[in-house]
Amino acid sequence: MAEHVVLRNRVLPVSEPVRSSRPKTMALRDLAERRVLLRMVVTLAVAAAVVGGTNVALRLRVAELGYRLAATQEAIERLELEHRELRARVALSDDPERLLHLARVRLGLFPPAQSQKVVLP
Repeated sequence: MAEHVVLRNRVLPVSEPVRSSRPKTMALRDLAERRVLLRMVVTLAVAAAVVGGTNVALRLRVAELGYRLAATQEAIERLELEHRELRARVALSDDPERLLHLARVRLGLFPPAQSQKVVLP
């Protein structure tokens, strides 16, 4: 075991306490400044992580909403096409000539003859 310690190019015996050449208050001030600096670095790192995480979360949400918007627009186009087709079918079903044709062809119905008409009082 060494009986001497080297401190700043000085050889000190082990029995002699090793002391800093700076005053004790200066060493405490340096320690306090280091702690403040460490707190600031940790705080900035946490803030950067929070901002980065929030940015990623928002981008994911925007992408999800974009996909939902595209799907909704496709559904709207499909429903508008179906609506136009149904309006065309309604227009055809109201046509009197078409109704007469369907009554004759599908049901075998014809307009009544004069002898079949009865007037009720």
